[in-house]
Amino acid sequence: MEYYVKDKLDQTEHENILNFLSSLDFYCIEQHPDWDSEYQGVLKKFFFCTDENQAVKCYANIIVSKNGPLKLAYINFGPAFADYEVLTRTVQFLHDYFSKEGYIYFTIQLGIYISEKTELLEYTINKDFKVKYYFKPGNLWSSLCVDLTRSETDIFESFSKGHRKNIRAGYKKDLTMAIHQDNSGFDDFIALYIRMLEFRNLPYNKQALIYEFNNIFEIINKYKKGFIGYIFEKEILVGTLIIIFQGNSARYIKSASDPERRDLEITYLGLNEAIKYCKENGFQRLDLWGYNHFVDEKDQVFYINKFKKGFTDNFTFFPKRMHFELKPNVYKVFLSLKFFKNGISNILLKRNISKAKNQ
Repeated sequence: MEYYVKDKLDQTEHENILNFLSSLDFYCIEQHPDWDSEYQGVLKKFFFCTDENQAVKCYANIIVSKNGPLKLAYINFGPAFADYEVLTRTVQFLHDYFSKEGYIYFTIQLGIYISEKTELLEYTINKDFKVKYYFKPGNLWSSLCVDLTRSETDIFESFSKGHRKNIRAGYKKDLTMAIHQDNSGFDDFIALYIRMLEFRNLPYNKQALIYEFNNIFEIINKYKKGFIGYIFEKEILVGTLIIIFQGNSARYIKSASDPERRDLEITYLGLNEAIKYCKENGFQRLDLWGYNHFVDEKDQVFYINKFKKGFTDNFTFFPKRMHFELKPNVYKVFLSLKFFKNGISNILLKRNISKAKNQ
């Protein structure tokens, strides 16, 4: 097996990786080579390994943070792989690679559901390396999946009573959803999304939002790896949602609804239409992507959980995030500096907000 970590991929490597991803039953979209994050102030490296026939057997996007001489590396929901033995050897290689390259920290959130094979992989890795795990949000990923192998009737009847009622009400109010796989509605999507954020008094960076969504739209448009649903009341756009395809699974990414039209069951109808579309096109599950088990009723995430759970009670769990402190003492110093920096930033932010209110 040959292993590579590169700053850029040439055309042949890029095509080989896309062919490899297309051969997989499941992988997370974060491992698509065009999934970009450079706007967020980080760099990306590309890892892949090949067999004796030069066929790609494992692939990962690696996020490298900019912290001056202190280098950290992250893999989020990856690597993409087919063979667990290859995955185990990949984790071992990457640990050794980043150690030799002078990184102080390396972390992996595997992008696969928990099974006896993931448990064995963790056991093997822990025999060779000192791995840390943290039982708290951000290090434990759980989700909810709608099983699309059932009949459409069975799927609908499995929804909560309240969700079924809201979906029926949406159809009675003449809500419809148009499905696009191109960029034609991008400006309308952004405008509605920003209007929703402003209505909720949520902070946002317009340039960052445009960059993030443009990247998603480009992947959908170029590779047909998902769709954008536009929800209308007659001819008026009142909601949108994004679904991404990950092998034989579909994944709910984002949605927005007109904040002034709470009388309409916009997202209920939109997700029901998405479920029907994904089933008709042969996908086995729709992953609602993310369920936080640590929140209480005072947190808005509690109500997002409740909304998702109305569609399914089929929980899925990913392996715990693996943390490798390659230079433990230096990493502790980094965490201390980061803590003080964040504390100062929060103080300045509160002062600016206070000044704005008093003006």
